[in-house]
Amino acid sequence: MKRMRSYSATLLLFVLPIIALGEAAFRVLIRVPMRRLLSAKGRLARRVVLLSTLFVLPIASFAHHNPNVHYDRNEEVEIVGILTEVNWRSPHVQLTVTVTEEDGTTVEWHLDEDSHIALSRRGVGPDQYPLGETIRVAGFRGRRNQNAMFVTNTLLADGRELIAGQSSGPRWNGGLVISEESYQENLLADSSEDSTDLFRVWSHDLTGDLEGGVVRGLWNDTYPLTNYARTTQENWDEIADNPFIHCQNSLPAIMDSPNPMEFVRDGEYILLRHEELGVSRRFHLMGEPAERVSSPYGVAIGHWEDDTLVVVTTAVDFPWFDQAGIPQSEDLELVERFTVSEDNRYLHYSVTATDPKIFTEPVVLEKSWLSVPGEEVRSYECQWDAESLE
Repeated sequence: MKRMRSYSATLLLFVLPIIALGEAAFRVLIRVPMRRLLSAKGRLARRVVLLSTLFVLPIASFAHHNPNVHYDRNEEVEIVGILTEVNWRSPHVQLTVTVTEEDGTTVEWHLDEDSHIALSRRGVGPDQYPLGETIRVAGFRGRRNQNAMFVTNTLLADGRELIAGQSSGPRWNGGLVISEESYQENLLADSSEDSTDLFRVWSHDLTGDLEGGVVRGLWNDTYPLTNYARTTQENWDEIADNPFIHCQNSLPAIMDSPNPMEFVRDGEYILLRHEELGVSRRFHLMGEPAERVSSPYGVAIGHWEDDTLVVVTTAVDFPWFDQAGIPQSEDLELVERFTVSEDNRYLHYSVTATDPKIFTEPVVLEKSWLSVPGEEVRSYECQWDAESLE
C-alpha cells in the first residue's frame, strides 16, 4: 500500500504541471513521439492509426454541441479514404469517407468537422472537398460508433492542412489554413473601431487578450443546487436528455455561443440577433407586452441604467439551464446587464438567475465579447444528423 501511494504521488508530480499547461499541451507531449515512431515504421495510406492517451484530463463544459458527448478525446485516429458525401452546413460539416482496409474490405466512416460558417470565415469552401477524391483526416473516434470521428485535422484538396480548435497542432508537412484566431486578428488590423455604443456585432474573443476583466466563458464551476436540482442532474443522460445536440437552445445557454451576435434598434424594441440557430431576441422597452407567451427565450423587458442595458426575462419555457444536467423551472427569472467597456472594445455581460426550485440562492454568470469591425452575423440554418454516431 505504501508503494502504491508512492507511485500515485510520483504520477501526480508528473501530471499536475501538464494539467496547468492545458490539455492541448498534454496531447502534444504524449503524441509527438508516437507519431514519429509510426512514421519511421512506414505505415501507409488507408491504415487507421490509433493513438490512445494514458490519462484522462478534465474537459471544460460546452453549451454548444459539445464534441465530448459523442467522441472520445483520448482516442485519436487517422484515416485516408475516398470522399463520397459532403453535407455543407452547421453546426458541423458532415463527411462520409470510404476506407479500404488491408484485407480489401471497405469501411464507411462518418465525420463531423467545424461548422460551414467557421470554415467559410477561414477561406475554406465546399470546393475543397471534391467527391470521389482521396482525403486524409485525423480526429477523435466516436464513443458508440467506432467508425465515426470528430475531425481535428484535414488535408484539403489544395494541399493545405485545416486544423480545428480542438487539435493539438499540425500533423503533416505543408501549408496551413488560416486559424480562427488569425482571421479575427486580421479583421482587427484592417479596420478601426468607430462605434462607441452597444449597437454593433460582438464576437467571441479569440485574440488572447484577457486584460480589463475580460471573461470568455459563461459558466461557473459550482452551483448552489436544491436537492431536487441535484437529483435531476445526477440522473442526466447527455444523449437522451440533451436537446442542445438537436439544434435547440434557450436562455441562458445561448449566451455562451461561440458565434457572433448583433444588437439592432427596432423602434420601441431592441433586437439581439444571434448567429447560432438564427435566434433573434426582442427586448421590450415600453413595459410589459399585451400578450405574454412562454418560449425558450422568454419575455424580455429592457431599460437603460446610464450606459448599461438591463433586461429582465421571465416565462422561459425550456427544461435545462445548461448542458450539464442542471434543470430550470417556470419560475426562472434572469436579470441581464450589458455594458460597453470604457475603451469601447469589449461588451461586459452578467446575468443573475433566480429560480427557488433549482438554486438555494441567486446565481451570477459573467462573460465578455470583443468588438470586431467588419464581422457580420451570417445565416446558420442548423441541421445535424446524429444517427450515424449511435
